[in-house]
Amino acid sequence: MTGGFYTNGKHITDFDLTLVSRDAPAPEDVEVIEKVPWRSGVIDFSLMMGEPIKENRPLKYNLIGVERDQIRKLTTKTRIVNWLMDGRIREIYDDGEPGYYYLGKCVDVKLKNDDGVGKVEYEIEFDCYPYRISIYKEGNDIWDSFNFELDITQTTSFKVNGENNVTLYNNGAIGLSPQINASAAFTIIKEGISYNMPSGASKSDLFRLEKGINNLKIIGTGDISFSFYKELI
Repeated sequence: MTGGFYTNGKHITDFDLTLVSRDAPAPEDVEVIEKVPWRSGVIDFSLMMGEPIKENRPLKYNLIGVERDQIRKLTTKTRIVNWLMDGRIREIYDDGEPGYYYLGKCVDVKLKNDDGVGKVEYEIEFDCYPYRISIYKEGNDIWDSFNFELDITQTTSFKVNGENNVTLYNNGAIGLSPQINASAAFTIIKEGISYNMPSGASKSDLFRLEKGINNLKIIGTGDISFSFYKELI
């Protein structure tokens, strides 16, 4: 099996390791269930916010290498542990999933056969954010990486002179808050709710692009753009 992963400035091949297998199960839903006295069954609040809440997902790699002696084996393990287990949440680029990255931290580096030399086996585990994040900003024109089943072409930058009605598409699996870059202050109306956006770069958890079609009315004069990256399971 070829491939592997890249993170924190290094690839597994920098340690002469080869990928044997990987496991990236889908994240599990968080169930928010309440029992009500004197009522049969339960009430499920899991979709109360309009979309499911997900647990973090594990990402595991099984790797093999060859070491000529015990000292070299322990040295390699030390280098790998210091490369990965610094407690930081980092971007993890999997060779088998080009165009996306995982966001997580390493929680375990296990040397599975620690009783000799020759072939060595590692099991490396990450605890990751539930969604894979695209490395390509929405609205890009990079045709070499365009996926006709997952991607969409759209305009994310607009010139406004008074009022514009625009549509943005969130082609991911979850709602998100875009970064807004504006040459002047604007008001954005979405589903009847007004959001006042300042001049410059800004981002608010209150203003979200829901999954699918987002129809916006932009009021003001100047240039405004929306910067966001889709997220998929």
